[in-house]
Amino acid sequence: MKMLVATNLPWRTDVSVGNTLSNLLDGLEDELQIAQVFFREGTPSNAFADRCFKIPERELAKSIVTRRPVGSEILLESSSAEDSPDEALSSAYNRARQLRWDSLLLAQDLIGALGVWRSEELYQFVESFEPDLLFGALGRVPVVNDLLSDLSDRYSLPLFVYAWDDHYTVDRSRKSPFYRARVALEREGISRCAKRAQLIYSITPELGQLYGQAFSKEYRVLRKGYRFVKRPRYAGAGDEIRMLYAGNIGAERWRVLAALVDAIDQRGELPIRLDVYTHSPVSEEMRAALSRGKSHLHPGVPANELPSLFEQSDVLVHVEATEPRERERCRYSFSTKIVDYLHAARCVLSLGGPTTATDYLRDNDAALVVNDLADIPTAIRGISENRGLIEEYAEKAWACGKRNHEIEDVQTMLMRDFRRAIGACR
Repeated sequence: MKMLVATNLPWRTDVSVGNTLSNLLDGLEDELQIAQVFFREGTPSNAFADRCFKIPERELAKSIVTRRPVGSEILLESSSAEDSPDEALSSAYNRARQLRWDSLLLAQDLIGALGVWRSEELYQFVESFEPDLLFGALGRVPVVNDLLSDLSDRYSLPLFVYAWDDHYTVDRSRKSPFYRARVALEREGISRCAKRAQLIYSITPELGQLYGQAFSKEYRVLRKGYRFVKRPRYAGAGDEIRMLYAGNIGAERWRVLAALVDAIDQRGELPIRLDVYTHSPVSEEMRAALSRGKSHLHPGVPANELPSLFEQSDVLVHVEATEPRERERCRYSFSTKIVDYLHAARCVLSLGGPTTATDYLRDNDAALVVNDLADIPTAIRGISENRGLIEEYAEKAWACGKRNHEIEDVQTMLMRDFRRAIGACR
């Protein structure tokens, strides 16, 4: 079975989207042959996509003026998991990523909408690979959705899309003309792509229901999984309780972490250390808030190094924004790091929200959940004074993962859906 995957970023195991794709497909190499088309700068690094077609965003921008098609197949012999996914990005671009101004996001959307990415080279690449189906994230970037729609129509291929965040709902409170223009363009691409899909995979039931109703499509919940066979050993907390956060600190998450740092500092006698690892661009304000007292801010590490860090920790911190606009934007999201935490069999402390993700953890009793930041001091004091909570919730985290995130069940569902769609098209 051959599958063509389209993404905005190159598929890398050290980037969230790529890490999730690799997790979902790990072990299926003998059943799936995969090729990838992507748009952003960087080089893929994964065990699956042997053939790749790159349409660089920078060249796509130039094509608006030259009207010459861009994109070519690339060789992956020199790719390496150690290469930084952001090496090709300028410091100015990283700062722009922090800002997420609607004007900048609209400019990115227009590059894809106006650039010349349809080409004989692209179509020859697809035809030489002869895919049986298409797969891609149903995200906000119009050019990815347009490419999936175009290839689905041109070759009559079954299309599967994966929705991670709600990019379709309009925030009526926002009056910016840049926001309105951006969302109109993105909604059109999402709708066009979703309506061509065989079904929509969704990271949460709530997002699946929203998109399923909007586009009259069947949906299934799809999340990362693991083989929950042998629970990692936990020897118990020592003199110092080691807390760890690993992940994105954007979308106001850093402010929630700062509240945790404040609570630890205010109770200086508490034997707690916090380590924060992130690939996110870090402003001076963020650094000042997170690198002080018993809190230590570190650059992000490759995904394959995280299990070792988890093993050395007592409490793994999960964070959701509390600012109303950010919380609304992320209300149907589900951090893929949650499943990593559950598989690590460590106590999970979830701060912020409420969101679908925090509700999931509370409903499954898989974490200590604190929605109100004013309650953080009480929560960490309780952990410090009752070390049994750490062991108890380590067990509960593992039990939730084993109950809901067995990778064998996830992959059985995927392959069943793929085979049915291919069979129906023949």
